[in-house]
Amino acid sequence: MTITVYGAGAIGGVTGAALARAGQDVPLADRAEDHVAAMNAHGLTMASSSRSPAGSSR
Repeated sequence: MTITVYGAGAIGGVTGAALARAGQDVPLADRAEDHVAAMNAHGLTMASSSRSPAGSSR
């Protein structure tokens, strides 16, 4: 299933990463072109409060 998340900021990014880790196809969209370019170039890495990786999405 493809689930598109519009608004890939803090909440949308975490939601999208969790869905991707669960095996869903999750395109992320955001109105800030520089934000989208950075995510396309580097992916989106989530970190927990202990600074250990909590998940990743590309």
